[in-house]
Amino acid sequence: MIDRQELANKLLDYLQTTPELPEYLAEPPESLSAFDPYQMVGEWVALRHEIKQQNKLAQSTTLSLQQALDVERSRNEQLQNQQSNAIAKGNDDKSLWKDLLSVMDDLDRSITHNQAQIAAIESSEPPETSFLQKLFSRPSKPPVEASSIESLTSNQEAIEMIRRSLLTILRQRQISPILALEQPFDPECMYAIGQQHSDSIPSNHIIQEVVRGYRQGDRILREAQVIVSI
Repeated sequence: MIDRQELANKLLDYLQTTPELPEYLAEPPESLSAFDPYQMVGEWVALRHEIKQQNKLAQSTTLSLQQALDVERSRNEQLQNQQSNAIAKGNDDKSLWKDLLSVMDDLDRSITHNQAQIAAIESSEPPETSFLQKLFSRPSKPPVEASSIESLTSNQEAIEMIRRSLLTILRQRQISPILALEQPFDPECMYAIGQQHSDSIPSNHIIQEVVRGYRQGDRILREAQVIVSI
């Protein structure tokens, strides 16, 4: 049976005993400074001023970064525009040189055509005349063949002079013909439009150059169109 009187005595002793402080509590200060409201207000004003200064510094830094970003963006746009203009100019220049190469092709064809005509006239034999025809014939104008050859030769010289001038202009721009005839087939600068058997030219070599190719430095302006031996 529980002794209520004993329990009451233990509770009374516990209430009258001063409890020990726990180990995690610090020692009480020897003296407490008096509360100074002016000091607290001063510290609060100083803290507020410091926060404003930090905000101004942050805004200034953000503005500087934004300006630097705008400048960098503007530079990138200028570089992109310059690159686009350079690409467009390069394409225009390439188109211009291709047009000039077409003119060179026309000159080459004209020279070949004139050479063929001169060779055909020179190979044709004049009609035979008897001794009496030669004796009693009147002096006549120079034969048609001679005047034709003279005209074709004059045209040939004029065309060749124009061709040399144009070739000089191309060479000044580092544009030169691609050597193809009797050379090994090179797919990087040649385009095969046909094949043909040949006893004098090795296999996979160029028998005929249909369209001459040109390069500018290391860049191929136009592939050579060729016929390859098999």
